[in-house]
Amino acid sequence: MLASTLRTLADDGLVLREAQPTIPPRVDYRLTELGHEVSARLVPLMDLVMDITEDTSPLASRRP
Repeated sequence: MLASTLRTLADDGLVLREAQPTIPPRVDYRLTELGHEVSARLVPLMDLVMDITEDTSPLASRRP
């Protein structure tokens, strides 16, 4: 599942996959410029969703 997701993100240009010539084999991933741009736009949206769900969650009334 994780490998498939990383492959899709790499194919979409959001992450860069770098295979290292080591034993044991190692693969590093990092955000591309496009990945950073997308992340910068998604984080505020995720923060908003978290704020909204905290206020409307049935568990919110149980919080001190």
